[in-house]
Amino acid sequence: MDLLPFPWSTPIQVCQFDEPVSNIPTFSESGCQTEELSELDAQNVSIWVSIRFDLPERWIELEQPYGLYLFGKASSRVYLNGNLLGANGAPSRDQSEIAGKMDASIYAPVEYFREVDNQLVLHLSAMHSVVTLARPFHAIGFGQFGDPRQFLQQYSTPGLVLVGAFAVGFFYFLLLGMVCGGSGTYKLFAALCLFSALQLGVEMLRGLVCFSYPWQDIRLLLVTGLSFLFGVSLLIHSSLRVTGDNAAHWIYGGVILTALVMAFVPGFDIKTNAGVFVPLMVSLIQLLVFWRRSRERNLLVWFVVQLLVVIAVVADASSFHEISHFIIVGGLLVYLFAQQKRAA
Repeated sequence: MDLLPFPWSTPIQVCQFDEPVSNIPTFSESGCQTEELSELDAQNVSIWVSIRFDLPERWIELEQPYGLYLFGKASSRVYLNGNLLGANGAPSRDQSEIAGKMDASIYAPVEYFREVDNQLVLHLSAMHSVVTLARPFHAIGFGQFGDPRQFLQQYSTPGLVLVGAFAVGFFYFLLLGMVCGGSGTYKLFAALCLFSALQLGVEMLRGLVCFSYPWQDIRLLLVTGLSFLFGVSLLIHSSLRVTGDNAAHWIYGGVILTALVMAFVPGFDIKTNAGVFVPLMVSLIQLLVFWRRSRERNLLVWFVVQLLVVIAVVADASSFHEISHFIIVGGLLVYLFAQQKRAA
């Protein structure tokens, strides 16, 4: 099913008023300004937005009934050419706002459209934001009316398979850790599987459940936190395996450095990548130092494996914490288990 999103460079008129507005504004009032769609942000404010457009050439590809799709953090009330299309939640200037869905579709009758000079007006607010995002809207556009989740999580089937595999791995390694008594390695493997299953599950949640927009903030915080826990657990495993009595120093240093980097880099995607990238870099430095002293082949192999993961992070940074990340994580856990069995 096709979606025709407005380009991010689309000019829009944005108005913010000191007093409540009950009717559609003219967008010539004081307090109105022209922006690009990429700058659209209703977090902690109530705004009116006007988007003027002609029907694009690809419009004939769309099948009726039509729908407007809103992917972003906001409650909304929507008008097309002066006609009320519907609402997603209830926008307001204060906490009386009813939070709308993060991803919504609103039916758009065909008779409301014109060939040229259409005006889409949105009354938006996001007064229940937990954190402030740099880009709270992901897309606005028209398509055949339906469930907005159809445009999200294209890899949901393999993702669910991976969640199941990580869950099985968690219970398997946890049981091995209990049976083997003092072996902390298997318990670390269980933690790595648990954090991977939870992170992937939370990542996929948006494509499985229609939740209100405040939960998007919570979802992003959970994904970032789980990425940090996975990266730190991997560093703990590597430090205990490589440095022996000096492990605590490497672990504390790596944890502090990772936390500082994640605190100061912008954007949740970068923070999530940093949660794995920084511990891996600390581990690579650690491995290089101890390999130069001992020249052990197994340390060099472990260095190469982690280096390949780091290269994957850099090469696919924009989507690394999605399905590609978890495929690599699955392969990494298989490698670690094989190495542990060989050493046992």
